[in-house]
Amino acid sequence: MKPAPVVPDYSAFLTDVKSRIQTARLAAGRAVNRELVLLYWDIGRGIVEKQNLLGWGDSVVEALAKDLAEAFPGIRGFFRLKSLAHATALCRADGSGISRTACARIGREGQPVRSSRTSFA
Repeated sequence: MKPAPVVPDYSAFLTDVKSRIQTARLAAGRAVNRELVLLYWDIGRGIVEKQNLLGWGDSVVEALAKDLAEAFPGIRGFFRLKSLAHATALCRADGSGISRTACARIGREGQPVRSSRTSFA
């Protein structure tokens, strides 16, 4: 590897660029995590609503887990039956929407939270 060029402000510029890259990587990770948590909560809410309104049982949740795993073979673990059970348990334990509100606020301070959530009703 070549040594850094000796030019005015190069070292400071390099330090700034490295810092910006690290900050952007962390922000991207938080954004992805926020959207996944919101999706997970909404899926749980949708399942609970269908169970309450239409009498869906555990066998429907099992079928959903199987069908989602087949539809998204590259996504490991997210659509396992255990994961869907946790999503529904979270929604049942938090009928007030407190967790959903808290999840929606995950992100960068001072930034409005936007989500592409879809209603399951």
